[in-house]
Amino acid sequence: STTSLVWQQGYKSDVTWYEAKSYCENLTLDSKSWRLPLTHELKSLIDYDKTSPAIDTVYFPDTPPEWFWASKHVGYDDASAGNEPASWMINFYDGFVEYSSRYNRYNVRCVQSN
Repeated sequence: STTSLVWQQGYKSDVTWYEAKSYCENLTLDSKSWRLPLTHELKSLIDYDKTSPAIDTVYFPDTPPEWFWASKHVGYDDASAGNEPASWMINFYDGFVEYSSRYNRYNVRCVQSN
């Protein structure tokens, strides 16, 4: 499915969620504003007919079949319940969606802010 979103073709690896958020907000490609993608936006890149990676490799060459950060996990936004703050992530090996501590290190691909 085609969306009106504009994606960073490259990506940054080995970043915490906080580093990923800051990286996207400070990215200046094409003189545009960028941000961390919402979970459903990032999921729109998944091609479920493919695995390892589950993405169109013509548009996104060299995408590793690994986890990519998305937006915050609703309900896990603060540590008051004894939970570490968590955020959603999507595995581009097969499109699996999961959430993880924001201090773990994964990849990020930014999307343009409209």
